[in-house]
Amino acid sequence: MQAGLAKGLPGAAGNLLSSGVPPVRQAFLAGTILATKFQGFIGVLLAVGCSVAMSVEATRHSHHRMAKDVDAFHAVLAPVWHARPSPERTRNACAKRPEMAALAGNIRSRDASGLVAALARLKTSCEDGKGEVDAAFYDVHEAFHDLID
Repeated sequence: MQAGLAKGLPGAAGNLLSSGVPPVRQAFLAGTILATKFQGFIGVLLAVGCSVAMSVEATRHSHHRMAKDVDAFHAVLAPVWHARPSPERTRNACAKRPEMAALAGNIRSRDASGLVAALARLKTSCEDGKGEVDAAFYDVHEAFHDLID
């Protein structure tokens, strides 16, 4: 049986299994040898994974360099938008809409006309009670991204 196991392992680990060393010691030493051989590969995988994760996070939260007027709007929008979709979030979107509309109307660093228009549609959705608030709030979020992208 040991010969069969030895064939499947590379280099020193395979030699170890056919050497007469007790099985418990063989398992420990074989694991150590394999871990050493693959340590560099695992390090590369970790480095690549961390790099990709940091890149995705930087892309997702690229709002760090916004003008103050845009950042002020974002500070009101973000907590509501990033809340879990629920009736409470819908109520909060309607409750914060006047403040967001005032802040959007005061944006001078960029053309916020699309954002202002989306907020007007959100106002209509909040007032008419037809249940289209989430769609209108989505449009506000998209208009905000159009503004900053």
